[in-house]
This record gives sequence, structure tokens and C-alpha cells, in this order.
Amino acid sequence: MADFTVGDSADHDQLNRDLNKLEHLVYDAIEVVLDEHRTRLSGEVTPPQATERADDAIEEVDTFLPVFRQKHPDFTAPPVIKFRLELLTFTVLFCRRFLDSISSPGRRRLEALRDENRSRTREFYRALPPDSTHPCMNPDLPVPRGLSRPLVTELLLSNRERLLDDCNVLRSSAPRSREEDVPLIDTLPMFMKLNATVVNENPAWSLNEAWFALAAEYMLQAALEQYALDGATGDRALKQCFAWGSNEAMQSTDDEGLKANFIFSSGGDEMERRWEATQAIYLQETIPDGREALQHRVSFLMRRFPLATFDRKIMTMLAGFLAIHDQPTAILAGLEEALDDLIHTGH
Repeated sequence: MADFTVGDSADHDQLNRDLNKLEHLVYDAIEVVLDEHRTRLSGEVTPPQATERADDAIEEVDTFLPVFRQKHPDFTAPPVIKFRLELLTFTVLFCRRFLDSISSPGRRRLEALRDENRSRTREFYRALPPDSTHPCMNPDLPVPRGLSRPLVTELLLSNRERLLDDCNVLRSSAPRSREEDVPLIDTLPMFMKLNATVVNENPAWSLNEAWFALAAEYMLQAALEQYALDGATGDRALKQCFAWGSNEAMQSTDDEGLKANFIFSSGGDEMERRWEATQAIYLQETIPDGREALQHRVSFLMRRFPLATFDRKIMTMLAGFLAIHDQPTAILAGLEEALDDLIHTGH
């Protein structure tokens, strides 16, 4: 554990103990939740003890945080603690997005996430220049007939069952409804913020083609959910999911989601072009061709981009981020290699 000494305060020893405890609880909770989801994706039956252990680890953090804040109201946590708390939030929301557990966010929290994302999307497109090369601004990008009408309820339900089966999610005797899930579109900004933090703190890490592919697939998977599970129509879901890239709005905003777009320009014009090229490929994959029926495209995408495989890629990234403050250079190098292998092998 790191030593968080803060001057000659009379209670600095207590502060260090509490910080070390908080760091341990957060680190352990992330590992436990990752292990739980890793077991689920492996096809093994997740034992009740694994779910209980994850619930307990999350509850320990939730219980200790207000105690810590009450004991040290004027203390600003160091970056490593802030980052791991954000990492824990994302890990829980992502890995347990289909589960009914104590970590499930309430409706108000979900609505707040959606409102923030909609606001970010509006500002993103408002700030794009008229000559923007962003793929969603391509005048030749049609909204095909296949997106004009929503899928019927029977297909929405069967698509969700197929995704749950892909990720080996066990159903309870009282099935959880789609309204209780955490859609990927709601966690996409968190994914970007985490990556922006890593890039900002580790300038030597250059975003490569594997990372571009992972980010673009996150957008594709989020859009796919909207059409396949939530009955979206038109291009609104597409534009919201793919509203990421270099943008002038990131220069003068307090919105952390918009600020995260700096990562797409951190490598200059060449990086922007590479990102937009990758993004355009995944955007085009999402859209039905001509008269193609939406369900036909949905089935194709589920086969081409299996959800369980996508989850494994994200978990590889999360495991790397968890250890990044211990050996940043070695961890990032290994993470780049691992992501590259996953992207190119599809496993």
C-alpha cells in the first residue's frame, strides 16, 4: 500500500490508515467483480458464493466511503484513489449490467446518466464545424428503410434472451426486465473518461489500432442494443453512440464527457484521420443495407461481434487499468499487446 502522508496533521496517521483501507477495499472489489464476470463468461455456473462475495465487496466500499468522508471532510483524495473509484463504478455497472444485485443503480441514477449523455451529444454536434469529416456528418450516409420502424416486441425479447445466453447470465425465478438493465449507451461516457485519464497520466501510451477498434466496437454494441433490445428507430441512437472524436467543444467545457474527446487529437491530425476511418467502418457495419430488414442486420451483428467476446476485451482493459499505478510502463505495454491479440483473433 502507498503511504499517503499529508504534512504534520495530528491525525495524519489515522488518515493514512483510512486511505490504505479504502484503497484495499476498492482494489479488492474490482478484482472480485472481474472474477465473478470472468467465471460467468467462461460458461461455468457462477456459484452463489461468488455473487455474494462480489455483493459484500461492493457493500464494504459503499459503507466505508461515507465514514471516510465524515472523518476527513477537507481531504482531497490522491489521483490513484479517484481513478480506482471511477474504475470500480464502471466495472460494476458494466460487468453486472444484466444482474439483479445490490449494485444495481436506481432509476434516478440511470436517468441522470442518460440526461448527461444526451446533453453531451447535443453539444458535441453543435460544436462540429460545417466541414467536419466526422462519419455521422457524412451527407452520403443514408438512414435506410430498415431503421424506420421498431422491431416487434417478440423480437426485442428474443434478442435479449440471445444476448443473455451469450454471456451465460442465469435467470432468476422472477425474471429481470430490460428496464432494469444498464444499457451500454449509458456507460460509454465512463469508458471514454477512464481512457482519457490513462492517456493524460501516461503520455507515452499512444492509442493504437486495437484501441480504436475496441472503442468503435463499444459504440457499435451500444447502438445494437438500442435497436435490438429497446426498439429504437431512425438515426438518433447511432448519432448518440458514435458522437466521439476531436471536437472544439472539448476545449471550453466543464463536461468531463466532452473533455474526454481530447484523446482523439492527442496524436495530431494523423491520429484523428485514423480514428475517423475506424469509426466509419463500425458505423457502416451497424446500418442495414438498402432494403435489408433490421432483424436481419441485428442477427448478423450478433454473430459477427459476439457480446461475450466483447466483454472479455473490456475486462482485459479493466484488469490492466487496475494495476496501472504499480508498473505503468510494463502494464501499458502488456495491455497494448493483449488488446491487439484479442482484436485480431476475435477471442
